[in-house]
Amino acid sequence: MHQIIRHSFWLIAVVILSSGCRKDEECLPSQRQDVDSLNDGLSYRDTALVGTFIPFMLPCNGHPELCDRRIDELSVAMTHNAHAHSGTFSPLAANQNGDVLAQLNAGIRGLNIKPYWTANGSCGNSSQGLYLYHGSPILGCEPLENFLDVVYDFLTQHPRECIILTIEGDASAQRLDSIFNYTGLSSLMYDHIGGNWPTLTAMISTNKRLIVLSDRQDAESFIGQHRMWSHVVDVNYDNQNVNQFDCQFDRGNPEGAFFLLNHFLTNVTPQSGSAGQTNSYGLLYSRALECWNSNSKRPNFIMVDFFATGDVVQVVDSLNLLH
Repeated sequence: MHQIIRHSFWLIAVVILSSGCRKDEECLPSQRQDVDSLNDGLSYRDTALVGTFIPFMLPCNGHPELCDRRIDELSVAMTHNAHAHSGTFSPLAANQNGDVLAQLNAGIRGLNIKPYWTANGSCGNSSQGLYLYHGSPILGCEPLENFLDVVYDFLTQHPRECIILTIEGDASAQRLDSIFNYTGLSSLMYDHIGGNWPTLTAMISTNKRLIVLSDRQDAESFIGQHRMWSHVVDVNYDNQNVNQFDCQFDRGNPEGAFFLLNHFLTNVTPQSGSAGQTNSYGLLYSRALECWNSNSKRPNFIMVDFFATGDVVQVVDSLNLLH
């Protein structure tokens, strides 16, 4: 009987594997091929962690290999001022060369935003509300609701993806709670009450796939909001050139679960012309390893400007090969 069951299982498997479906249709390659042939039709992000192909296992954040690892055991690519993109913001304030949907589609899984409570038409609005801007609203403004709607739609359309959202700015935790409820994101927000942080599998199986870390003092008073600097430590974020990059802890809790590696340049304004060097594979990967080794702490959030220039997603995939 066991042999019959086993043979039936493999017969079903052969039928599935020979169906010719593409990977992006959540079908499997036709056989366990050698790595080179398996890689032929896939992007770098599909193959960076393929090392040993794991059959019959659905991906988590794009890779089956990540499913059983805790979120604090992984690295994610994060965009600094994710809302401030060159499509609608002045070059004096734009930190990104693509909007939030473009970022998520490219493999960004960490978003940093700065929401503010605005009134008196400062963002072109006729009434008060929550808006995202960088430095000054006259350099660009976006309703927080619109941004969160994109995140909500992405998560509902991609049920095996998990996202980290870090929040600065002056919006109160109570107002943030209200808009999370209004946009529906509250239903997807993970609430950490102590102990180990969850694996990606646990987040996916419970459909709690958004972790929110806020610098608001009262963040912990609201379900799904976590006081950022209790759980995160970072390094200096005020660098004018790459020679100023270092690995010394700056803000936050060195004993916290997450290490935020600020890796961008600001010389009065965001430095788009330097992004090719700043975000290059060699510089970014070597700095991440240096800071990991010197602090004995994995860089969890690799925060960059101008995500579409350089290799931040590839660097994160390489870091995730290192358990």
